Amino acid sequence: MDGLSQKDANLALSELSRVGIPASRETNADNTYAITVRGDDLVEALQTLNAAGLPQRTSQSIPELFPGDGLIVTPFELKARLAYAQNEEVRRQLLAIEGVVDALVRISASSDQPRLREPMAPTASAVVTLRPGVDPLATTVKLKSVIAAAVQGLDYQGVTVVTTPAATMEAAVGVEPDTAFSLRGMFTILAFALLLATLALAVGPQTLQRLRGSTR
Repeated sequence: MDGLSQKDANLALSELSRVGIPASRETNADNTYAITVRGDDLVEALQTLNAAGLPQRTSQSIPELFPGDGLIVTPFELKARLAYAQNEEVRRQLLAIEGVVDALVRISASSDQPRLREPMAPTASAVVTLRPGVDPLATTVKLKSVIAAAVQGLDYQGVTVVTTPAATMEAAVGVEPDTAFSLRGMFTILAFALLLATLALAVGPQTLQRLRGSTR
């Protein structure tokens, strides 16, 4: 496993040591870190690190999405920043729940567009990775309650949560390492797709039409 931050590398070493898997850490030229294990321990090591949510997923930051000096903020960027901040804050709260390894959150804010007779109530959806052995039904109730409480006007019934065991995301027994990391890549793509969907909902269809028109 390569390209890790110092924090992830230390956490990985600690987790592997906890289950009795010998591992070593090396520093790369770009100040990232690599964790190496014996070939016979590779599958078990990947399973162990995945179950622990390592390496931790890093979200693309707003400055990365909107590079610039930040002195002038457009309405589009302002809505995107608010939507991103809200999603990340809810994600942070979900990660504090026992047994949660990772979470992707998308919140659709309420809409009061003039064309609608009644304002659309806010909704939220989340894809949550759980440690193996965690009760998904009981945890889902907690997850939905936390999300509903974190968003003003959001009803419990308006929250959709999908849970998956961490061990099924990658490195199941018999899965080749390349396939395991491909699955992690798919999870990252899903996270980015949810972020783009959030931005689209935040700016609204009228703004999107103006943006498309300006590019013609």
